[in-house]
Amino acid sequence: MRLLCLLLLLAGPLGYSQTLPQSQAYLQANQATWNGRFSGLQRVFDKELYRQQVLLIGETHGIQYSYELQFALIAHLKKKINFTYLLLEVGYLDGLLLNRYLSTGDETYLEAFFRGHQGSFHWNKSTERLYRNLYELNRQLPEEERLILLPLDLEFSHRESLAWLQQELFVRGRTGRGERGSFEEALYAIDPLQEAGSELLHKFGLAWERFVAQEPLMRRQLGSRYAETAYLLRNLHQRYQLQQQGSMEQKRDSLMYENLLFWKEQLGIGNQQMVGLFGSEHVKQQQPPGKSRLAAILKASPEIQGVVSFFSVYTNCEIMLPNRMATEDTGMPVYLTRKLENDGSMSEATAGLELLPKLREGTKAALYRLDARNSPFGQSAAFLKLSEQEQVTTDMFQILILIRDSPATIPYGGLSSGLQ
Repeated sequence: MRLLCLLLLLAGPLGYSQTLPQSQAYLQANQATWNGRFSGLQRVFDKELYRQQVLLIGETHGIQYSYELQFALIAHLKKKINFTYLLLEVGYLDGLLLNRYLSTGDETYLEAFFRGHQGSFHWNKSTERLYRNLYELNRQLPEEERLILLPLDLEFSHRESLAWLQQELFVRGRTGRGERGSFEEALYAIDPLQEAGSELLHKFGLAWERFVAQEPLMRRQLGSRYAETAYLLRNLHQRYQLQQQGSMEQKRDSLMYENLLFWKEQLGIGNQQMVGLFGSEHVKQQQPPGKSRLAAILKASPEIQGVVSFFSVYTNCEIMLPNRMATEDTGMPVYLTRKLENDGSMSEATAGLELLPKLREGTKAALYRLDARNSPFGQSAAFLKLSEQEQVTTDMFQILILIRDSPATIPYGGLSSGLQ
């Protein structure tokens, strides 16, 4: 397979403009390494990169070193560009809980976040360590410079979000369960944690219709809370719509972009710089047919002043995977560990990893600047999937991250949660 990948690159329509040794020499000259500490970052980061408004760090979930390197990059970028807003692939309630944890250190908020994600990629010890490290980083900063998390994703912990609305939105002692025909009546008619899916969708649909129809009343009742309440309800509505339509892959990233525009207006972000943590597919700057990608949308948007993408590939790594077959009836483990079968990607082989320079023993990761002067990768499909060989590498991403020999992360609840 590796030989086939290299032959495709050398012989394909976007083959290298330089010889193989020259390509390897370029990579060596534009390489930084990480082994708990960075070495050679000046060969990857320059003034132009630091000027970009959005820096997106892409990774494959469930691999331990990915999370550790993410924090190392956040700490470096905080020091160099002093950004405030950290974009995350989580929903509104997740962001609310995590921001409260970062500002107070109250463990109940962190625990509440994880309660909403059991069975998902988020429910792991490395994610927990990442947020604890962010809390410690914030503690060392003046209050006005502390990081603020911006949640861009849909409400995948949707039941917890509905329960939170019921608990927080209205004061029951004053309003009871709401007047007949009101949004409040429809909201409290939902049993979010117990209701069957079809019944929940039906009841939420009625609540959403009433909220939209009663907008002037909702604005008066909710006051300053209206904008974010409307955001959360819209996020829930869109999540349910995409689920019913089977169009999550086609539209999810477009909705994340809409959510970013909401936060830009709500918080007056303007042209302030932002850093984002996302799954690797979200940071590619070209869109395949029928799908949306956040980075591609940002790159084309007049609202954003420059985007740079960090894309991660892997060699000899393990991954923690949610087990979709796990139910109370089957008794199967909730999570599994697996070796990444394709070097670089979960889904299919990545071309060109043979080009990467040999690293010293014990090096956990390396970063490569692919769009520096005299780069051969502006005319190449190296480091893309075999199905992407008609694309150009530097049109997709500008920084390649190689992570190697990483163990899988473990579930938030530990090995007793069913990891095997």
